[in-house]
Amino acid sequence: MAEYAFKTLSGTNLSIATYLAGGLQRGRGKKAVTEPVTVLIVEDDQLIQGMVEEALSDGGFKSVITGSGEEAVALLQTNESIYRAIVTDINLLGTIDGWEVARCAREIDPALPVIYMTGTRMARIGHPGASRIVFC
Repeated sequence: MAEYAFKTLSGTNLSIATYLAGGLQRGRGKKAVTEPVTVLIVEDDQLIQGMVEEALSDGGFKSVITGSGEEAVALLQTNESIYRAIVTDINLLGTIDGWEVARCAREIDPALPVIYMTGTRMARIGHPGASRIVFC
């Protein structure tokens, strides 16, 4: 299994789970990994976008960044086969949040790994499956 190290930046732990890298290396999703993996980052805060992109780059991943759920869904529908994982904030500006981005992504590829990020306290996350989801 490939090991990817993600560093802590500005006191924020960006430890994007090793199981993501391992799962992608085993070929989860539509095709096996033979070249750098492209991850879709969905985050409306530019500072956090940069931190996540840097962490993923240091781990050997390529990134495509969008600041809105609406744009993320459009990118997924247009380029559905290039993304091997999604890292999304839950609380995005606009009408489409991270939960909806993940739902749309999983309609395209049910095995697509999704990593959720939030600055919101766990007790305030309003999703029925939140207790079964791993957050970074």
